[in-house]
Amino acid sequence: MRQFTEEQHMFRDAYRRFLADEVAPRMDEFREAGIVDREIFKKAGDQGFLMIWPDEKYGGMGDNDFRYEQIIIEETVRAAAPNGIIRCTAGWSDPICRISAMKNSASASCRNA
Repeated sequence: MRQFTEEQHMFRDAYRRFLADEVAPRMDEFREAGIVDREIFKKAGDQGFLMIWPDEKYGGMGDNDFRYEQIIIEETVRAAAPNGIIRCTAGWSDPICRISAMKNSASASCRNA
């Protein structure tokens, strides 16, 4: 049995609501277009669902605990959301943002990529 912290349970609930409110109503549109609207990723970033690991000064939560990524993957699959959501919220773009954060000043943010 997986053990999650109270904060991770709260994160799961918030992400589940985000998917239900922002993604689920538009899934058919995204599938038909073959792409998830950039607006969804901006909203995900604004709510802290993108790039969990970077320090807060770079727009992340500063938490390397993989269970956050696990929650994102599990809830995205549960919601039957488009595959692209997982790639961009659960680590696929981490290396790009990590390099950018290292090269840029503290004002660089991964949240609103």
